[in-house]
Amino acid sequence: MSLTDNHSFRLFTFVFLSLFVGFLLLYRCNDDGPRSRQDSTHRYQPLMNADLLPLMVFFLLPLGLLFVGPGRMAQLALSVLFQCFLHLAVYYALLLPLTPLLRRFISARGCAMLWLLPNFLYLCFNSGLMPDAPAFVLRTRGNWIWLVLGLWLVGTISVFGWNTLSHLRFRRQLLEGAWPITDEEVLDIWQEEMDQAQMEPLSCPLVISPHTSTPLTVGLFRWTLQVVLPLRAYTPDELHLVFRHEIVHICRRDSWNKFFLMFCTALCWFDPLMWMAMRRSAEDTELSCDETVLLDADEATRRQYAQLLLTTAGDGRGYTTCLSPVAASLRYRLRSVVAPRRRVAGGILVGLTLFLLMSSFGYVALSFDERPGAEVLFGGDPAGYTLHSVRRDGELLDCSDPEALMDYLSALPLAHLTGDYDYEDQDQATYVLYFDAPKEVTRNLCVVLSGRQCKMDPSNGRAFQPYYLPEGVDIEQLDSLLTS
Repeated sequence: MSLTDNHSFRLFTFVFLSLFVGFLLLYRCNDDGPRSRQDSTHRYQPLMNADLLPLMVFFLLPLGLLFVGPGRMAQLALSVLFQCFLHLAVYYALLLPLTPLLRRFISARGCAMLWLLPNFLYLCFNSGLMPDAPAFVLRTRGNWIWLVLGLWLVGTISVFGWNTLSHLRFRRQLLEGAWPITDEEVLDIWQEEMDQAQMEPLSCPLVISPHTSTPLTVGLFRWTLQVVLPLRAYTPDELHLVFRHEIVHICRRDSWNKFFLMFCTALCWFDPLMWMAMRRSAEDTELSCDETVLLDADEATRRQYAQLLLTTAGDGRGYTTCLSPVAASLRYRLRSVVAPRRRVAGGILVGLTLFLLMSSFGYVALSFDERPGAEVLFGGDPAGYTLHSVRRDGELLDCSDPEALMDYLSALPLAHLTGDYDYEDQDQATYVLYFDAPKEVTRNLCVVLSGRQCKMDPSNGRAFQPYYLPEGVDIEQLDSLLTS
């Protein structure tokens, strides 16, 4: 694929996806205000699937270990962690201080969707959607990067494991001693709200637990979902609001949204802003649910809902969604419920943000495992290789000093990059060097130098393997050794 084709394909893909996501949000929010709820099913649809990036990481790394071996898998893990951390950390660091302003002007559903946009980064790991070359490279030397990677992985696994175990422990405590609801009136109200959402038949038990003070939904998967009510009496009108709230959470898969932010926090466990982002995103998830529940609601219903929030203190631990978690944002929620502002949906902002997020992916890279050419190209034995021929941009050249050329290549630093770059946009001379290998090596060696990339078909039989040249190709020195 040519430079123009590759760049155009990348741009077209990101523009199309951004427009799709922006219009999707506009469609979900096009029924704000007083109007009939006869066709309101799109209100209950997920903002997006928030499990794609976690699934990519969970499956990619084990499969890499299986198919490419531990060495290549370690490089893959470093690339994935670095790119994920860089974009997550920068994105949420910019979004956090803007949240109060955004809440004033765009819908709560738009704000909630902004926290989930990094989930689309899983697409950017496709080599066809990477830029041709990084704009900035962080250069590392030595083996300390592998120690950092090890500590990083230990921290990530520990944070993820601790949160998962905490969720399972909370679920067990919550359901211990719980009993199913058998009151026909309560079950009828639940069914009525499910019918209103035109929800597919769902085996979701309704239970009462003495260990919670707020209604909540626990469970990530459809077969593990349970709606839990506290041991208190609700009026029929209150039950309608409670069940509508929980059904919105279930239909929009908000438990998975919380899981996604926890996953991002585990990846960026040493970044304090990421922990703040996880809490702030949970607030916007609840605000967006309040907004959806109260669409078309009259003032009396809004006040009744606000009273529910005031009288219901709760615990939102783990991947649970509840009506009123212990929240520092309660005052803001009450103000939004009782006196809602008219806000724009935010589809244009969400689409533009997604485009900027994805189109900036890959322009910063990390170089690692830097070694001299004598080791990388010649296996530590440059003297055993003999120059066979050299071509510059396809033209066959003679080398006036093969020994000096070998010294240059042996001293050339080469490194790996966190990213799959093809450098097709380089307007640089391309040198192709062929070497006869020692007798004990079964294959000859081909080295391609261009700009800041070196490709080699090494004697170990692998296909052309790319390396990054931190100092680039010294064209002046090479041309001084080559003649037509």
